[in-house]
Amino acid sequence: LCDLEADSPGTRSNDGRADRQGGFWIGTMGKEAEVEAGALYRYYKGELRCLRRGLTIPNSLCFSPDGMTAYFADSALGTIYRWMLGPDGWPIGAPVPFYQSTSPDEVPDGAITDSSGALWVAIWGGGRIQRITEQGEPREVVTLPVPQPSCPALTPDGRLFVTSAREGVDPMALAEAPRSGSVFLAQLPVRALSEPKVILP
Repeated sequence: LCDLEADSPGTRSNDGRADRQGGFWIGTMGKEAEVEAGALYRYYKGELRCLRRGLTIPNSLCFSPDGMTAYFADSALGTIYRWMLGPDGWPIGAPVPFYQSTSPDEVPDGAITDSSGALWVAIWGGGRIQRITEQGEPREVVTLPVPQPSCPALTPDGRLFVTSAREGVDPMALAEAPRSGSVFLAQLPVRALSEPKVILP
């Protein structure tokens, strides 16, 4: 559809998700996670626009049920941000901090939003999926037998699928968590939001 930093061989894409207005958000980052080498983009009706530069590891892209709020993280900072959106899905003003990790070794990775507007966030290094309310308050957790959950997905009947990673897990930790790199399943008493379609030109 279009080039994405084709002139920057040192970067790659990372997290991406469709918004409720038919746009597609996607982050880039340095291949070695170089500090502030990444950016956040939105593709909408044929136009690719850079929304924010200076990100290190963009993650946690998801959107409120009414489509008027975007969430994204810089995992390197352990911070999830909230960004107000206009009717056509373009951001308004500047993003503001929404959730801050309490440990530098436990950071937000992939995230989804349920029908209530709560976020379910994979906590890389923390071995859990964390529910965060619309007010930014951490609540329930789904504990996993691996340290690096990477991204959740939620089905309409409340099944939570979670990917995980083996990358960077040292041999001793891997011996204690041999299922690292697996996909896990849990049942939740919540309803999923349907994933929107991207509008193509």
